[in-house]
Amino acid sequence: MESRIWLTGRVGGEVTMRKVSEKYSCAEFRLGCTPRFKGSEGWANLQTIWVTVECAFALGVFVGQCVNKGDPVFVAGELRVQRWNTPDGQAHELLRVKADVVGHDLNYGRSAFERVKHTGPDGLADSRPEAQVGEPGASAEPEPITEAAGDPEAPEREQGSAMAGV
Repeated sequence: MESRIWLTGRVGGEVTMRKVSEKYSCAEFRLGCTPRFKGSEGWANLQTIWVTVECAFALGVFVGQCVNKGDPVFVAGELRVQRWNTPDGQAHELLRVKADVVGHDLNYGRSAFERVKHTGPDGLADSRPEAQVGEPGASAEPEPITEAAGDPEAPEREQGSAMAGV
């Protein structure tokens, strides 16, 4: 049985990469999810839940390139629990998510997508012609946001629960 889960939160530290084999890379990061609720005295945070997110293959490579400490992200994948005892008998539990999908949470900012072809020996190759890679002007800067920025008519949103679909 699979325990599918969908989470939103912030990346708690740098993404760590490890090369498992010549063709297999894995990225891992800690995700802090802080559920919120609106009570009689306004919005309040509940205890932050920390999970370790594992990303394999192309997803791991791209997460390593695009996700940074503090980024607001969403993660979908399979929930797993790792349990162990220390030599002194103390029990420990670690929540892990084997991610299928990771992306930036666009409620908090902008992100730009860049398509790549999966053709190289490592499964990845940049889709842009080689002469353009890294050249100034290869990717255009996004236009500044003008709609609803500071607009008193724009709907005000408070971010709800940091965990959804659980």
